[in-house]
Amino acid sequence: MSLMTSRPSILVVGAGYVGLATAVFLADKGYPVNVIEKNAYTVESLSRGRLHFREPLLQKKLRQVLKNKKVQLSRPAKTLYQNSQFIFIAIDSANPITGKMRMADFERMARW
Repeated sequence: MSLMTSRPSILVVGAGYVGLATAVFLADKGYPVNVIEKNAYTVESLSRGRLHFREPLLQKKLRQVLKNKKVQLSRPAKTLYQNSQFIFIAIDSANPITGKMRMADFERMARW
């Protein structure tokens, strides 16, 4: 049995409340984390350390892991999927009217 000597690369898909909190926590623990988000404005804002929702402690930690270069934010790219050992999917999947799952986004990601 071999022991892992380096930290695995992690990809978090979706920079909403769940995805971003997950990414920041893992980055704060020393894991290299890439976060992809389809909304360009959100990527730009988060890259500057500004959250798109109110959570002061998370914003403070985000700024810290950005400064330490432990987390990278970008738009979706196939190479990020291919070069990641772990992928966390945290995308908006509920229909806001019916509350039912929308599987189209999950299916689109699976085809990548």
